[in-house]
Parts: sequence; C-alpha cells; structure tokens
Amino acid sequence: MLEVELARKKGEPMVPQEWVGKRVEVDLVRPGPTLMGATYQGTLNAVTDLGIVATLSTDAQPGSEERERFYPWSAVLSVDLSG
Repeated sequence: MLEVELARKKGEPMVPQEWVGKRVEVDLVRPGPTLMGATYQGTLNAVTDLGIVATLSTDAQPGSEERERFYPWSAVLSVDLSG
C-alpha cells in the first residue's frame, strides 16, 4: 500500500526549490460565487512560506502578456513543471 504524507514538515517548502526559474503550470482559485480553478503557465520566480512569486500568463492565449506577481498559498491549488 502506498503511503502519502499529507502534511509537510515545518520549514519544508511546499514546492521544490529546484523548480525556481523553471517553466510551470499553476492552478489558481478564481474569484467568484463558486469555487473554480484556472490554469496559467509561466516562470516560477520564488517560493516562500506565504506563497509563490511567478510570472504567469494573464490570459489563456499562449504568448500573452506575462507579469510577475505574488500568489498566496490560499490561492494556489497546484504547481507542476511544464516540460
């Protein structure tokens, strides 16, 4: 049986530091009356205890304008490397 550790150890980053500077896909909570997520692509710039700093596409079109922004963990559903 595969065991999954649900909680991280204190001080352990939620995203591997090796991912900083790499292209990622980030699923973020979108504001609205219902809980919905949206996936954005871009570059992961930093990871902190409070959240991530990333330069993500501001819309679904590839190559659209990207801007650096802070995203608190409460808004981040997942972070994946995007080949």
